[in-house]
Amino acid sequence: LNSSRCCREDAAPLVPLQGWNSRNYRFDNEDASEKDLDWPMHIYAYCSETFAVFPVKLEGQYYAVIVMFASEAKCSEYKFEMIIHDRNSEALDSLVAVKFQGNPLSIDEKKAGLRLYGFYGKLMTKIMEKSSKTFSLSFKISKIE
Repeated sequence: LNSSRCCREDAAPLVPLQGWNSRNYRFDNEDASEKDLDWPMHIYAYCSETFAVFPVKLEGQYYAVIVMFASEAKCSEYKFEMIIHDRNSEALDSLVAVKFQGNPLSIDEKKAGLRLYGFYGKLMTKIMEKSSKTFSLSFKISKIE
């Protein structure tokens, strides 16, 4: 997990803010036409649980992934909201964005199951129009009371 391509955190996981947590990502010039792309994930610790949050592009489609390092039953005790938006706007202020919400995915999920929260490249192109090949992934997580 401490490789520069895998994960940004090389020690302890980050503690998420109560509000929106935003991470910025960019495309290198050669990336735009690639069918598959990945960006480094960020690891968070919240209420004694560990989560990984990252975007990925597979077979031309983009996915926003939030994986909890726990069983599906434990994941059902949490909820998240995630917005992919242009880097120059706050999550709720972006005119073009995509929002997902639900329970985090379990680490026990098969790899194909991580392809739940997806959208197509045309929308990503529109999101990045204002921010020159960059985008933001913003999320918040909470425990269901």
